[in-house]
Amino acid sequence: MKSEIILGYIITKYREDLGITQEELAHKCQVDRSYVGRIERGERNPTINMLLKLALGLEVSASFLIQELEKELGDNGGL
Repeated sequence: MKSEIILGYIITKYREDLGITQEELAHKCQVDRSYVGRIERGERNPTINMLLKLALGLEVSASFLIQELEKELGDNGGL
């Protein structure tokens, strides 16, 4: 599976765990809600700066998101 799709799944999971909407996350990250939606669907591959903003909005570290992605990629046969 593509890393963008897996990252989108991870972001969605942690956003839902916080009980916030895409719009609320977008507001925290100072981006448009539709951009958050495209990231969550795996249609966009966020930059490092965007990943840092998403992590802040999700109340986790960017390294945590990367570790979660690496764990999922390892379980799914890598890139």
